[in-house]
Amino acid sequence: MTSTYEGRRIDQPHLVLVEGEDDVSFFQELIAFLQLPGFQVWDTKGKYGFRADLSAVAKDPHFHILDSLGIARDNDDDPAGTERSIRGALADAGLSLPSGPLASSPGTPTIVYTTLPRPGITGEIEDLCLEAVADSPELTCVHAYFACLSQQGVPSPHDLSKAKVQTFLASKADLTSRPGQAARKGYWSWSSPAFDQLARFARLLADPSAQGNPGDK
Repeated sequence: MTSTYEGRRIDQPHLVLVEGEDDVSFFQELIAFLQLPGFQVWDTKGKYGFRADLSAVAKDPHFHILDSLGIARDNDDDPAGTERSIRGALADAGLSLPSGPLASSPGTPTIVYTTLPRPGITGEIEDLCLEAVADSPELTCVHAYFACLSQQGVPSPHDLSKAKVQTFLASKADLTSRPGQAARKGYWSWSSPAFDQLARFARLLADPSAQGNPGDK
């Protein structure tokens, strides 16, 4: 029997739920770098669709295939609220609860969740990307650009991190504006310590006893 969940079928032992299509590309590239087999990454259509999609996954007729289920979401401006949302959705779906972020729940499938840029820290995936390229000459120019705008009395963008990532990516010959697309083009260095937490997250899903840094394969 084939699952009808949004036309997708669970057919691998490890599933990661993320907020959007671009996040799918981002996590797929990280997992490929880490050489971790048996993963699927699914888009939950943003934080507002997350609870319903998680419930649908838990009811999927192929849910029993899973050894692990991962959840990764942006904290935005409410880290505590994001974690409450994740834990509430897990409870509503009847799934086991980890003790906290980057911890493995008991039972099968193992549940692991994380929030970005890091648990308890305001921000989003773009903040990790900026951290990963902090020493690049392009980012020096990006900071100077926004400093110039401020000096000219131009209001800051509502989401400054996204704006800085887009400006950084505008410096590339093969233009793109999204972190996941940029990951596909090799613009982020996965060996950067900025991505250590996400590497740990992926490794915990592949093996609950996993440890190490993203450069370790």
